[in-house]
This record gives sequence, C-alpha cells and structure tokens, in this order.
Amino acid sequence: MKTITVVAQDKVGLLAELSYILGKSKIQIDGIGVETAGEKAIISISTARPERAEEILQNNGYDLSRSREFFIKSSDLQGPELLEVTKILRNHRIKVRETHVVAKDRDGYVLSLDVDRPRAAYKFLEPMILNKTS
Repeated sequence: MKTITVVAQDKVGLLAELSYILGKSKIQIDGIGVETAGEKAIISISTARPERAEEILQNNGYDLSRSREFFIKSSDLQGPELLEVTKILRNHRIKVRETHVVAKDRDGYVLSLDVDRPRAAYKFLEPMILNKTS
C-alpha cells in the first residue's frame, strides 16, 4: 500500500468528488487523511493501486505531490518550529532538495519539503507531518 497526496482548492464536496472518481475506476481507498490551510486542502490517500490512482486523478485535473514530498505546518517562516525541523534533518544527514510554501492561513504556513531520504525524514519528523492517513 502506498500513499498519494492531492493538493487542491478546498471546497465543499471535494472528498466526495475524489472518492467518486476513484470508485468509478474501481480504486479502493484504504486510508485517508485531510488537512486544510487557507484555501488549500492536502488530502493523503492510501491505496493498493497508487500508480493507477495517480493517473486517474491527474487525468481529472488534480495536482499530486511527488512521492518524496511531505507537508509540515509552521507558525512562521523564521521561527523555532522551522529551526527544529532543519536541525532534525541536518542531524540525520537528510538533505532538503526543494521547499515551497503551499498555503498560508491565520495559523501559519504549510510547507512542502522534498528530501533525499523520505522514509528517514518521516520517521524523525512524524509528529509534525500533515499528509498522514488513518
């Protein structure tokens, strides 16, 4: 089972729309996690057929994150939370390839991080990561 992550404009019925599209193509959702920030929704979907699910969602106009990418929330871009993340990654020799601000709301920022060792990063940053499934 693998998790794919959809980044979309948050709207009423978004989960129903994704479920319908995948269900119509006989893709079973084994787990789902949702986080919102501002007008963005970050939806993590676990499925046994991730490649097919990715293809179907992309063909229906949805943006997907890369497999090495994960999302964290920080109250600001220069505060102690982000400093802690960079320290953890540095201490475990995990390199950040790219980072982007995905969304901003009154509580802070959602950042995407693309790293060279995603499993290790996930292990050490797990409490901070948004795109998890249940």
